[in-house]
Amino acid sequence: VRVDYHPDRDREGAVRGVIVTYIDVDNLKQLELEAGERERWMRLVTDSIGAPVFYCDRQSKLRFANQPFGAWLGVAAEDLLGRRLDEVFGRDVITPLSECAEQAYAGRTSSCELRLRRADGPLRWARVGFYPDRDPSGAAGGAFVVVNDIDDDIRIRETLQAQEQQLRLFADNIPEPVVYIDASGRYS
Repeated sequence: VRVDYHPDRDREGAVRGVIVTYIDVDNLKQLELEAGERERWMRLVTDSIGAPVFYCDRQSKLRFANQPFGAWLGVAAEDLLGRRLDEVFGRDVITPLSECAEQAYAGRTSSCELRLRRADGPLRWARVGFYPDRDPSGAAGGAFVVVNDIDDDIRIRETLQAQEQQLRLFADNIPEPVVYIDASGRYS
């Protein structure tokens, strides 16, 4: 119960008495507790998966950030709230991120691969996925965003491509014809 006291004054301003109002706020307090519990649960889940996760609204302002995302940037997650994507990531990578965000705001899942600087070291390749947050009418009110470090995958892909190019160069310079026949007897 919330109790409010309001002085009852006469025309000269002298207090004649007090008006007391009582408001039942049990339902409101219960809703606040439930909302706090849902947020605690969401933070527990997103912190536990270990992937950097955040939520941005249609103005590209961060409204939620988990601890792994804060650790990626070297900033406490709560210090990121209210900041815009360009403030968080910098101007050099904001164009592809903004394009992905706009697609999510339009209701489409999108992702981009780009190099982001981690707080603990050099630039790393990352895949940043934007997933629209749809309201009951289907309109996107913002986007859930997951950042995956794919630097090792990119390096392996580049190494394989270089080896394939080297092998092709070697094969192209053999003076004899070379073919490859697969297990089914087909040339490939």
